[in-house]
Amino acid sequence: FPVTIRAKVTVAPAGYTGQADYYCTGVSDEILINAAVQYVNSAYGGGTVHLLDGTFNVSAAITIGYGNIFLSGGGPGTMITSTSNIDIISVNPAATISNVSISDLAIDASGQTSTQYEAILLGRVSNVNVRNITITSFYVGIWADSNSTDIQIINCVLDGQLVAKGAVVGILLDGTRNLVQANTIKRIRSNDNIRGLNIVTGK
Repeated sequence: FPVTIRAKVTVAPAGYTGQADYYCTGVSDEILINAAVQYVNSAYGGGTVHLLDGTFNVSAAITIGYGNIFLSGGGPGTMITSTSNIDIISVNPAATISNVSISDLAIDASGQTSTQYEAILLGRVSNVNVRNITITSFYVGIWADSNSTDIQIINCVLDGQLVAKGAVVGILLDGTRNLVQANTIKRIRSNDNIRGLNIVTGK
């Protein structure tokens, strides 16, 4: 996947005492994560924002509004948790961007109480790779909306944990030219409003 990695900064969770570029406090951690994204964009025109293992608590969206941004974690031990009704990771800028990657982390969406929000929202963006992500207790796990193109969702686990949330969708594809490969969607309660994979007609 052709993301140009120009720079790499690390973001540490609360309590981490090793080397990092940004140190979160455990409260509204999206502020420093978004600052790191803005830094690699403004200083280098793109790069990697790497979240170290641990828990990041967010009360607003982690926003990727620039192309050539690679948001990565260390695997399932890098956990992002929501504490309110938000799109947890939002790639939905005012103008279309391209070349974005989100990989190797986990998202706990149990703080969401409304069907209007996604764990990962992909809006005006093309050429996106979402890989090795675990999402739990979601309403909508990953939504690639009608403004998105060339989305790759690979080797992700979407675990509904049998939570009674009403309308639930694991992966919703409303854009064009998408690749969905080797994903696992499990433990979603069965009723008329539940869809593991929803591909909008004509897409």
